[in-house]
Amino acid sequence: MLEGFDVPAATAGGGEGSRQAPISGTLTTSAAYNFNRDAASVDHHNYRGLSRLRLKLGLEMDVEPAPDWQTHASGHAFYDAFYALRGREDFPGATLEAMERSIEPGEAWLRGRLGSWGDLKLGRQIMVWGRSDTLRVTDVLNPLDNREPGLTDIEDVRLPLTMARIDFYAGSWNLSALAIGEIRFNENPPFGADFATRATPPPAESIPSSFGSNTEHALALNGIFSRLDLSFYWAMVHNDQPYQTTFPFAMRHAWLSMAGFAGNMTHGNWLLKTELARFDGLRLNGATTAQRRTDLLLGLEYSGVPDQTVSVEVVNRHLHGTVPAGNQENRIQTAVRYQGNFHHGRLHAVVLNTTNGPGGGGFLRASLAYDVRDALTLTGGVMVFHGGDLDDRDRIFAEMKYSF
Repeated sequence: MLEGFDVPAATAGGGEGSRQAPISGTLTTSAAYNFNRDAASVDHHNYRGLSRLRLKLGLEMDVEPAPDWQTHASGHAFYDAFYALRGREDFPGATLEAMERSIEPGEAWLRGRLGSWGDLKLGRQIMVWGRSDTLRVTDVLNPLDNREPGLTDIEDVRLPLTMARIDFYAGSWNLSALAIGEIRFNENPPFGADFATRATPPPAESIPSSFGSNTEHALALNGIFSRLDLSFYWAMVHNDQPYQTTFPFAMRHAWLSMAGFAGNMTHGNWLLKTELARFDGLRLNGATTAQRRTDLLLGLEYSGVPDQTVSVEVVNRHLHGTVPAGNQENRIQTAVRYQGNFHHGRLHAVVLNTTNGPGGGGFLRASLAYDVRDALTLTGGVMVFHGGDLDDRDRIFAEMKYSF
């Protein structure tokens, strides 16, 4: 078909001439300015005005060592000059260790085909469960980076874990079986950081050792059909949210079992989402026995306007039995998101508003991103917190990302 045209054969056939470089990456400069922050106090340091001036480098490598086998490795490092500009001696060591500079290994895995019936994937991975874009119900496997809630890029929110995964295929269904050996929990703001809310340092956190008897297990059965996707989940994992013990005075992570379901159904320009999960073994502060909770998510997304989508998601988290003091029998969370692409797909607008039930607060984030060229994107926006402990963390932010 290409005879007579000046096209290299390798490029036309998708061979060696069309291969991408095995190493790619991003270089990002970002800044934030707090315009509603209280002055420094006993429990919080002065983050009024400029609160972030960060340079971040991310790298990824993809190699195919053999036919039907792939390897992937990623990681990032950052340095935040804000602390040097403001005075490093004014911040706790834990804050500097977590927020000033960091070298973070990311995913690192080997994946290959075992035959027409299955695949194998070994190494540090991210496994996404459920259908929600914002609120977590069945997505319980990977911990989250919560050090800067609402500001972290979506691709950086989930933290990878070392696991073994095997997938079996039969028609429209596939079964995933996982053994998760690495024990790792949410990364929360350290005491003294901008988003920290405690007036005193938290109690020591007891982290179970990885592998051995602490290995977590999970199963997922997924079905993909013409207008309907279905998933059934089961997991035995450690709860990312610790509970406080009295003797000894510490924060511990209980074993948690989850059985759940998730599904999507399309009808014209509408997409209906649902997730349902039942948790057993939940330990809460102030409770002497384990609790049981049922989470139900309903979501609706509309994409009838070209290059624009609007979605609404609502979750009700219901505690069964006697509810310990300080907890709610029913806690409702909501997320409303708008996304639009303009100017021939080069201008991207996102507006997201969340609420976390009575007293839980929430935030409104609005941003615009413009692709100056394929490898350079400029982003700016505003983030306003409403209610809750983060009510005075409102800020404007800006970012410049270069991809190579």
